[in-house]
Amino acid sequence: MSDVEQALNGLIDIREPMRNSVEQVAELLIAFGLGLVIALLIVGVVRVLAIRPVAHEMTYSQRIEVAAELPPDKRLVALAAVYREARAARGGEPMLEAEGLQEALYRPAASFDVERFEAALNGLVARERA
Repeated sequence: MSDVEQALNGLIDIREPMRNSVEQVAELLIAFGLGLVIALLIVGVVRVLAIRPVAHEMTYSQRIEVAAELPPDKRLVALAAVYREARAARGGEPMLEAEGLQEALYRPAASFDVERFEAALNGLVARERA
């Protein structure tokens, strides 16, 4: 035999000792636990990064006050949005006499008393709070 073959045969015997089943199960549990911890850390970081700051939602009254400062056409749209949301909150049933509102929204030349609608909406919102 040559020196190279003797060296290779000598290396074959140098191996890790065979593990018993208890050690293998323990190593598996450790690996599983570490994987779980790493996954929980990743989920925690993603949650922190994904949380959007909670915006302060305006009340109906506050939105009506802001709408009063808008130009007439945008004011009507803003008041109609407040009315729609308040109506949806009450189950969709009509709360005000708003005849002509839809026509005024889609035809700017249509006559619609925005001030009267705003006053009625303010009164309705005030009654809802009480």
